[in-house]
Order: sequence, then structure tokens, then C-alpha cells
Amino acid sequence: MGWGARMYGAPVVAVLCMDKALSSHLDIGLFIQTVCIAAQGYGVDSMIASSLTSQQDVLRRELAIPDGLVIITGIALGYADPGGIINTYRRPLAEVMRYRDS
Repeated sequence: MGWGARMYGAPVVAVLCMDKALSSHLDIGLFIQTVCIAAQGYGVDSMIASSLTSQQDVLRRELAIPDGLVIITGIALGYADPGGIINTYRRPLAEVMRYRDS
């Protein structure tokens, strides 16, 4: 949990916010996805870190985020460590997903 809270050592964390007057969560979701795909295109790995929003008071204070913005999520950006301990917990897709042909 502690390692995850430190975003697995990622050198960059983007905190995405949206004006409270806006309500299109679909648009912000598409934007988040686009950032992650674009990063991959440059060889940079990403991790969407929605748990980051559980510490909104800390984020607002440390990053001077005004009250008029909703903190949506964080995106950790960096380079994967295939030998990292977190990667030993991943299971093959076939073990966690089933496909049924109708």
C-alpha cells in the first residue's frame, strides 16, 4: 500500500482537475485515456491513480489547487520496472477474464 501511495516511484505525477461548473466526466475520461496512450507512444508508461483523490486536502494545500476545481485523478508517468515486486502480482489475462461467444 505504501509503495502504491508513492506511485511506484514514478518521477512525474500529473493531477487532473476540472472546473466545478463543468460536468462532462466522459470528456475528462477520454482525455485521461489519451494522455496514457500518448505517453505510451513516447515509450513512457502510465498508471491512472484515482486513489490519489482520497487526499484532496493535502493536494489542494501542497499544489495550490483552488476550490473552484474538482480533483479528478492522478496519472503517474515513468518507466516500468519489469523486475519490480509489484509486477510479480500480475496474473495472465486468461486467468482473470473470460470471453463467451454467443
